[in-house]
Amino acid sequence: MKNHKLFAKAHTFLSLLKKEDKVAVIHHTDADGVCSGVLAARAVENFREKKVDFSFCQNDGETSITKETVKILREKGINKVIITDLAVDETPATIRALEKFADILIIDHHIKQKDLSSEKTTIIKAEDVSNIEPSQYPATKLTYDIFFEILGERPAWIAAVGIIGDYAGKTWTDFIESVEESGVQLKDLKDAEALIAYARAAAGTEGVQKAFEIFYPALNVRTILESPLSKYKSAVEKEIHHHIAEHIGNAVFKDDVVLYEFESKYNIKSRLSNRLSQELYPNKTVLVLQKGKERVDISARRQDMKKSMASLVRCAISGIPKSLGGGHAPAAGGYFPIKHLEKVKKKLIS
Repeated sequence: MKNHKLFAKAHTFLSLLKKEDKVAVIHHTDADGVCSGVLAARAVENFREKKVDFSFCQNDGETSITKETVKILREKGINKVIITDLAVDETPATIRALEKFADILIIDHHIKQKDLSSEKTTIIKAEDVSNIEPSQYPATKLTYDIFFEILGERPAWIAAVGIIGDYAGKTWTDFIESVEESGVQLKDLKDAEALIAYARAAAGTEGVQKAFEIFYPALNVRTILESPLSKYKSAVEKEIHHHIAEHIGNAVFKDDVVLYEFESKYNIKSRLSNRLSQELYPNKTVLVLQKGKERVDISARRQDMKKSMASLVRCAISGIPKSLGGGHAPAAGGYFPIKHLEKVKKKLIS
């Protein structure tokens, strides 16, 4: 680790929490977001002997803090906020608005866009504490490392689920093996991660929050596998398999680009792009566009990281109103109004 002083700042943030404080945890909607949020919430409870007052995830694709979220937190009287796995430095204005009534701790592994550090805000980015490629140091592992003294080894399996969710298992082989040595099977960890994705796909933010609520008190991975989250699996898997078959005759194949656009009642773009990229096109740029009534969601993947998907998505939607995009070199996402579909497709392919 390059900078343990930042870890100490996070510990100071916890040490200043009082039972009368109104504490919120805001997290991303994927497995890394859920697991890092759960670990942060557990650290708060372990330290002040009281649960967080509010946990929340924004709509899928909203990778920074929105004005609506600031309003919700203000109305709930929140004065302490922990944010995990969100690239909030892409829109500094909303963090400054949040600072007017709350102290903030940000734990994230997206490439730094702006240093948001202030008297009110502590931000810890993976690149600030390690030489590991940021996309390979998930927010879950970073949160676990920061609060290890408070959390101990018991929730290591939760950190492993988050690592698997962000496809950083090869980087953290030793850590995952240590979790397996404690009696946890790798297959169970992968299945637990998948259940978060299924809940997200089938029930949106409600499903993500349900996953958070189930992971938060869970003592072991078997609790997750036997939970109500499993009800989402069958329908979502059927839909994914359908589109894997459909893409062959409907996708655009040009040079090393595979672009597939589709519609579905399930939010499967991320899971579908992961499958296509990992199983069929590991050395190509896989672009999945899921069309809704008013907007199109992008999920971009490139396993060999020869091109940055985050840069690609940002470039493709640059200048388009009501659009947002970002992520990492191997994986990124975003959205834009559907009326700009053809324009964005041309830019993505070219």
